[in-house]
Amino acid sequence: MAEKNYLVAVGEDSTAKDGYIHQGYLVLIDKDRRIRGAYDGTKEDQVEQLKKDIPVLLAEYKK
Repeated sequence: MAEKNYLVAVGEDSTAKDGYIHQGYLVLIDKDRRIRGAYDGTKEDQVEQLKKDIPVLLAEYKK
């Protein structure tokens, strides 16, 4: 799903810790499968922004 729908590379790799290799990007997806944000997971400021954006997205569904 990540590669096909959101253009984020991921693949199985038996030598990797969890069995997969992937890009360092994190993608915030809403319940309609739309991209609501893309973040470089290797940059602390972008990970912090993702953490701020998650509650905003969740609040939209509580209305």
